[in-house]
Amino acid sequence: MDRDERLKLSYEETTKYFHALADARFKLLALVPIATGTAIGLLRDTPPDCVIAVSLLGLIVTVGLVCYDQRNTQIYDAMMIRAKVLEALLGFDPVHPAQKNRGGAFLDRPERSRRLFEGVFGWRGLLLWHDRGLALIYGAALGGWTYLLANSVSTLLEVEGLPQRLAINLLLPVIVTTMFVLGLQELDEETDPLDQLPPHIRELTKASEESAAGWVRIMHERGGQPDESGQKTSVVR
Repeated sequence: MDRDERLKLSYEETTKYFHALADARFKLLALVPIATGTAIGLLRDTPPDCVIAVSLLGLIVTVGLVCYDQRNTQIYDAMMIRAKVLEALLGFDPVHPAQKNRGGAFLDRPERSRRLFEGVFGWRGLLLWHDRGLALIYGAALGGWTYLLANSVSTLLEVEGLPQRLAINLLLPVIVTTMFVLGLQELDEETDPLDQLPPHIRELTKASEESAAGWVRIMHERGGQPDESGQKTSVVR
């Protein structure tokens, strides 16, 4: 088996592993909020002592899933970097030659740029990416289990007074949700920029002046100009 065949085999195995990890993440994303929402609905009229036991179990299981997902995410990011390196070594053609000299399903992934509510009231908008979504879902689930636990404890201890119950039943879940959302986002490592690749691979993927000039010339002949990212901007006639 020559070097190119070994690279192709390694690329196939890497992409299979990557997709298996992605599939596991999506299954967990479907399971966690459904289980949490169902528990909140079904345990509404259950005795407080039973709810405390179930909510503690739910909290522990959800934290365990968060730990599993974070390890999954580390391997997921490593497989993405490996797939990019293999695409560069295999010499796949890029979508935008003015932007890079190598391409592929992973090397051509766009960097994070999509924002929610961008420009509303002069706001830059909320930057959207995978792990922020994961953090919001897991944070909300943990907040839901914390609410069940806090509400049952306050009922069992017969806490009186609306301010006291609100402080226990609402403030505590909000604190837990916020802590986990911010903490999980802090653990995220961006893998889309090319500077995350090894130096010798960055050199392979870097667009040469000749390829960039050729791309501009081709786009000009076709009636369009590439924008700053190297993508074609059509000309309205």
